[in-house]
Amino acid sequence: MPTSNANAITIGHTVTFRDAKPDDIIIKHEFQHVFDFENLGGAGFGYLYYSQLADGTVVGLLQGKGWAEATDDAYRAIWTEQIAYSIQDDPTRRPRGTISAILWGRDAENQ
Repeated sequence: MPTSNANAITIGHTVTFRDAKPDDIIIKHEFQHVFDFENLGGAGFGYLYYSQLADGTVVGLLQGKGWAEATDDAYRAIWTEQIAYSIQDDPTRRPRGTISAILWGRDAENQ
């Protein structure tokens, strides 16, 4: 994740925002990560997130992309990021747990 461009970062139950008054969209995105952490646990979330980031970055570099493009593409492909972005972009959706989506291959909202 290109943290220098990040508007916020979530580690466990702690969310740190770049701005003192973050946008509601960013809050929704980060709260989804809090739920992900609660559902997967610290080790599970960390493994899922960073293994996908590392794998995607390596694939991008092997495809001839530069570091910035490879890491950005890998970040966007992380499964928990895709869910968080889909929630932040849809005003009708709220952050929810994702463990069922991992187990059954569907978004937890659609159960």
